[in-house]
Amino acid sequence: MNVKDANKLKAFVGGYTGNSYELVIDFESKKAEYNILEYGYTPLEKHSIDFSEENLEQLLQGLDEVKLLQWEKTYANPGVLDRTS
Repeated sequence: MNVKDANKLKAFVGGYTGNSYELVIDFESKKAEYNILEYGYTPLEKHSIDFSEENLEQLLQGLDEVKLLQWEKTYANPGVLDRTS
């Protein structure tokens, strides 16, 4: 499977006690949503992006180049307390 076979990408960083950031890209509709959440996951800002065919192709190519599908779902490191998870 390569990135072009995927229909959606979801990413999230943050935690309950501070700001969090969420990104959802729907490759089929060529739309992305970027959300900023504050304490307690309360919505603070919401942004939408519409991709052109060319921009979406560039994004997919870049995700393939960084081998996104080989990444782990999470990278747990219990010794690091950076408040991002």
